[in-house]
Amino acid sequence: MPSRAVTLHEYKKTKDTGVKTTGGLTGKKLMVSPASGEVVDKAKRRQGLKSTWAKDTELCRKELKIEGMVLFNVGPMGKKLYMCVKDKQAARAPVVKK
Repeated sequence: MPSRAVTLHEYKKTKDTGVKTTGGLTGKKLMVSPASGEVVDKAKRRQGLKSTWAKDTELCRKELKIEGMVLFNVGPMGKKLYMCVKDKQAARAPVVKK
C-alpha cells in the first residue's frame, strides 16, 4: 500500500480513486496542510479546526500576549496558558443537573 503522499500524487496526476493508503484513504480524501505542508485527511483537519480547545488556546494566547512556542504546563507562561484554556473549557462545559 502506498503512503499518503504517493496516493495524493497519483490522484492529482490521473484522478484515479482506486489507489488507497494503508488506512484506506483515497486521494479524494487527502489534502496538503497549508500550515505544515504534510498530507492530511480532509475530514480530520476540519474536525480539528472546529475544536474548542484550539479556539480557546488561540484566545488565551492573545490575552496573555504570547508569541512563539510555549509548551502547555511547562514554565511560568505555559502554566498560565494551560490554566486559562482550562478555565475557558470549564466555562463552556454544560452544567449537568442531578
